[in-house]
Amino acid sequence: PILLGASGAVTLVSGGCALALAVVFAPDVGAMSESVNFARWFAGKLGFATAGLALIIAARYQWTVGGQLRIVAPFSALAGVAMQFIWVDSATVLHPIIGMAFFIWLIAVGAMLATGRTERPFIRLLSASEGGAR
Repeated sequence: PILLGASGAVTLVSGGCALALAVVFAPDVGAMSESVNFARWFAGKLGFATAGLALIIAARYQWTVGGQLRIVAPFSALAGVAMQFIWVDSATVLHPIIGMAFFIWLIAVGAMLATGRTERPFIRLLSASEGGAR
């Protein structure tokens, strides 16, 4: 959750830079606008890569919990690894596809969280591990 939050914060910076470019720097293409454009580019890539790292880590826990999350775990790991290719310019053609896959992942896991389908198996797992440790 911390990595996904950090990803959101960094992506917010990227969006703020894009907004500044459109509103403030639109008429002026100078050194300042180039700096803001680089900040937008870098923050966008960093935010996307951080979200991918969060998916890779989440996949491990999803697999451990089992149930429907075990079905989602391989997709999480694959999407997370694919998101690391944001830094590779030759993979630019894949970026929209990977981004859409991440968006679908967010909707699917969000729906699972909203219905409580993910918490129940996770709570059972934690209860079993706490009972075994005593």
